[in-house]
Amino acid sequence: MALLASCGRDEPRRSVYYWQTTLRVGAAERAFLARHPGDADALYQLGESMFHTREIRPQPPDSLRVPFEQVLAIDSTLAPALIHPMEMA
Repeated sequence: MALLASCGRDEPRRSVYYWQTTLRVGAAERAFLARHPGDADALYQLGESMFHTREIRPQPPDSLRVPFEQVLAIDSTLAPALIHPMEMA
């Protein structure tokens, strides 16, 4: 499977179930955000989903940062929203 082979050498191999679940979370968060656009938790989960599926659904780093930046605009004390943007810097 090319999908499993694409994981980094130091990263444990991820199952197809992991990828499917993570993609579903992203879709659910997008649907929730359509009704509740300013929800920081949903934005954070969307950012997490986008970040962790970037191997199978590539996006420019600027797009991946958007949900985290929106979270920090709502509540700058949510430090976990800083982690992945710093990893991409």
